[in-house]
Amino acid sequence: MNPEHIITTNYDHLLEDVKHPNVNNYKVIKNDIDILEKYGKHYIIKMHGNIDDIANLVLKEDDYLKYSHTHEIIESYIKSLLFDKTFLFVGYSLNDNNLKLIMSYIINDIIQFDDTIKTFYDNQLIRYKNNKINGVYTIPDHFKETLDQLIILLLTQHISNLEDLGFLQQYTDDSDYLFFLFKPDSFDYSKITTADYMWCNIINDDRFRDRIVNHKSEFWTENDKKRIELGFGDAHENRVVYKYLID
Repeated sequence: MNPEHIITTNYDHLLEDVKHPNVNNYKVIKNDIDILEKYGKHYIIKMHGNIDDIANLVLKEDDYLKYSHTHEIIESYIKSLLFDKTFLFVGYSLNDNNLKLIMSYIINDIIQFDDTIKTFYDNQLIRYKNNKINGVYTIPDHFKETLDQLIILLLTQHISNLEDLGFLQQYTDDSDYLFFLFKPDSFDYSKITTADYMWCNIINDDRFRDRIVNHKSEFWTENDKKRIELGFGDAHENRVVYKYLID
């Protein structure tokens, strides 16, 4: 198993000291500064701190209560991963306070998109774009992944409106989704495909659906309809298509 990231509440060095070549691929994140300065594709995130920095350990009840203020960027990054990543919890019972806290992020919809988080994502996008090599496709494509994360936050209404995402307008030429969101009048609607889960999510959103459906003839064909009727769509695509596109 080679997870993209490892998140731990342990303070010790056991994970990073494992004698395995893959461990070298991970950057260890111990505080908010690390996540801004340590650039990498894979992280070991020590969300409650590191034994080498006792003053900043999350240990007492007061530390948990103040976590959103003392670990703002780490918390925001973990919350963003919860939207489109698969998590495997190891060694936690359902009564564990740490697990309950993580689950509450999803259940209670408490993500606040503020200037600190916007600056963090903006720095991420600039770095990923500057590091791209023309003609080379890297997997995973973290630039696209970061754009998708922000769009998902918009669609789940953790970001209230496009104005809050205004800084993303500079990337409209890098993403068909962004081009549609920011320049719908000049967007090429033939690029929409319901086989793409993100387009299904956008069609499913009351704020954008009517505009897309009004351009249905530009992207929706009889062959698309037959593909769905023959059962080749997944459950999410089927729900969206039968509800909004098939007469």
